[in-house]
Amino acid sequence: MTLQGSVGAARARSRNSQLLIVHRVQACVARLADPLDLAGAAADIIREAAPDLSASISLIDHRSGCLVVHGHAGPSPLPEEARRITLTDTESAMAVVARGERPRIAADLRRDAGPRPLDPASLSALDLPIYAKQEIVGVLTVEAPRAQAFGEDEVVTFETVSAILGSAIDNARLFERIEQEKEEWARTFDAITDMVSIHDGVFRLLRGNRALLTRAGWLGVAGAFAGWLGWELRDGTALVVVAALAPVPLLLPR
Repeated sequence: MTLQGSVGAARARSRNSQLLIVHRVQACVARLADPLDLAGAAADIIREAAPDLSASISLIDHRSGCLVVHGHAGPSPLPEEARRITLTDTESAMAVVARGERPRIAADLRRDAGPRPLDPASLSALDLPIYAKQEIVGVLTVEAPRAQAFGEDEVVTFETVSAILGSAIDNARLFERIEQEKEEWARTFDAITDMVSIHDGVFRLLRGNRALLTRAGWLGVAGAFAGWLGWELRDGTALVVVAALAPVPLLLPR
């Protein structure tokens, strides 16, 4: 094979691995809702598709003022002390990017006098911010043991991965807020001492607060029927009570 052919084949392999990374990370987002699990899985995906690279995904913990590495895949495990980086650390490329400065693309760390890489043996590095909406929530770090490892195609690939991770984290946060608000609403609704009920357009009972259910005696009856049927009472679980008691679906609160 000619030199030109060898270079072309290497580029084709690189492009295939990049496409594989993006595809697998997208698939991973579809099955993992927890950002911490997603961070670990995404780092493993990058390493598996490109074994010469090491990948780390860190998320900002505002309470501790640290950038915490939740996913790392490389030639050796990351020391525990290296998993937490203070956001004010001027020697860490990851912290610099997390503070909102420009992404870092270090083509040859032997000539780069900037912040140190995560792996001291790395000769090139790529540090990209992970955005959820307009807020930086973490950093995607990819390093290689050779110089000039990240060309334009590689940068575009990992920017895409960063965007996928940011969107997934934003969705997870939104879902968490919805669940918290739902639980807060349920607690407030049940804390009302007066009897309160919610009905649909044809006046079918959708939900009653605990005061109403207790007063009506439905809570004990519904619990008995649930035990008899082997059902578990939870928020938002529809329990069909026999027609003689209530010929409508009743949503029982906790």
